[in-house]
Amino acid sequence: MNSSLYQYINKLSASATSEDEVFGLLFSQIGYHPDRPDNVILRLPETYELEQGSCHLVGEQSDTAYEQNWVKWGNVWGAQCWIATFKGVAEGHYHVEHRV
Repeated sequence: MNSSLYQYINKLSASATSEDEVFGLLFSQIGYHPDRPDNVILRLPETYELEQGSCHLVGEQSDTAYEQNWVKWGNVWGAQCWIATFKGVAEGHYHVEHRV
Protein backbone atom coordinates (compact mmCIF):
# COMPACT_ATOMS: atom_id res chain seq x y z
CA MET A 1 0.00 0.00 0.00
CA ASN A 2 1.37 3.39 -0.97
CA SER A 3 -0.42 6.47 0.19
CA SER A 4 0.53 10.01 0.89
CA LEU A 5 1.16 10.61 4.54
CA TYR A 6 -1.73 13.08 4.56
CA GLN A 7 -4.09 10.35 3.28
CA TYR A 8 -2.78 7.96 5.93
CA ILE A 9 -3.34 10.54 8.70
CA ASN A 10 -6.83 11.35 7.41
CA LYS A 11 -7.72 7.64 7.40
CA LEU A 12 -6.54 7.27 11.00
CA SER A 13 -8.19 10.47 12.24
CA ALA A 14 -11.53 9.40 10.74
CA SER A 15 -11.58 6.62 13.33
CA ALA A 16 -10.83 8.95 16.24
CA THR A 17 -12.91 8.24 19.30
CA SER A 18 -12.39 11.62 20.96
CA GLU A 19 -11.84 15.24 19.97
CA ASP A 20 -8.79 15.17 22.24
CA GLU A 21 -6.90 12.81 19.92
CA VAL A 22 -4.26 14.71 17.95
CA PHE A 23 -2.93 13.66 14.56
CA GLY A 24 -0.33 15.63 12.69
CA LEU A 25 2.55 15.80 10.28
CA LEU A 26 5.57 17.99 10.94
CA PHE A 27 8.56 18.34 8.69
CA SER A 28 11.63 20.46 8.42
CA GLN A 29 12.01 22.74 5.43
CA ILE A 30 13.32 20.01 3.20
CA GLY A 31 16.23 21.34 1.20
CA TYR A 32 16.53 24.39 3.47
CA HIS A 33 20.18 23.62 4.21
CA PRO A 34 21.92 20.80 2.33
CA ASP A 35 24.37 20.00 5.15
CA ARG A 36 21.69 19.33 7.75
CA PRO A 37 19.39 16.31 8.05
CA ASP A 38 15.77 16.60 6.98
CA ASN A 39 13.19 15.26 9.43
CA VAL A 40 9.63 14.13 8.91
CA ILE A 41 7.69 13.77 12.18
CA LEU A 42 4.40 11.93 12.47
CA ARG A 43 2.26 12.63 15.54
CA LEU A 44 -0.41 10.10 16.59
CA PRO A 45 -2.56 9.71 19.69
CA GLU A 46 -1.02 7.44 22.34
CA THR A 47 -3.79 4.89 21.76
CA TYR A 48 -2.88 4.33 18.07
CA GLU A 49 -0.19 2.08 16.69
CA LEU A 50 1.79 3.11 13.63
CA GLU A 51 1.15 0.61 10.86
CA GLN A 52 4.36 -1.21 9.95
CA GLY A 53 6.02 0.58 7.08
CA SER A 54 8.55 3.20 6.13
CA CYS A 55 8.67 6.87 5.19
CA HIS A 56 9.50 7.76 1.58
CA LEU A 57 10.42 11.05 -0.07
CA VAL A 58 9.48 10.76 -3.74
CA GLY A 59 10.67 13.36 -6.25
CA GLU A 60 7.92 15.20 -8.12
CA GLN A 61 10.05 15.82 -11.22
CA SER A 62 12.06 12.60 -11.23
CA ASP A 63 12.14 9.03 -10.01
CA THR A 64 14.35 10.05 -7.09
CA ALA A 65 13.19 8.41 -3.88
CA TYR A 66 14.60 8.19 -0.39
CA GLU A 67 13.46 5.70 2.24
CA GLN A 68 13.87 5.65 6.01
CA ASN A 69 12.29 3.55 8.71
CA TRP A 70 10.13 5.29 11.27
CA VAL A 71 11.75 5.50 14.71
CA LYS A 72 9.62 6.12 17.78
CA TRP A 73 10.75 9.50 19.08
CA GLY A 74 8.71 9.44 22.30
CA ASN A 75 5.46 10.56 23.87
CA VAL A 76 4.73 14.28 24.21
CA TRP A 77 1.52 16.00 25.36
CA GLY A 78 -0.67 12.92 25.03
CA ALA A 79 0.68 11.96 21.61
CA GLN A 80 3.34 9.62 20.35
CA CYS A 81 5.85 10.95 17.85
CA TRP A 82 7.61 8.98 15.12
CA ILE A 83 10.52 10.43 13.17
CA ALA A 84 12.24 9.63 9.87
CA THR A 85 15.58 11.40 9.35
CA PHE A 86 16.96 11.81 5.85
CA LYS A 87 20.53 12.87 5.00
CA GLY A 88 21.93 13.88 1.64
CA VAL A 89 18.59 14.73 0.04
CA ALA A 90 19.13 16.34 -3.36
CA GLU A 91 17.56 19.73 -4.02
CA GLY A 92 14.06 19.42 -5.44
CA HIS A 93 10.38 19.02 -4.66
CA TYR A 94 9.22 15.84 -2.93
CA HIS A 95 6.04 14.37 -1.58
CA VAL A 96 5.99 12.20 1.52
CA GLU A 97 4.56 8.68 1.51
CA HIS A 98 3.97 5.98 4.12
CA ARG A 99 4.57 2.60 2.50
CA VAL A 100 3.63 -0.72 4.01
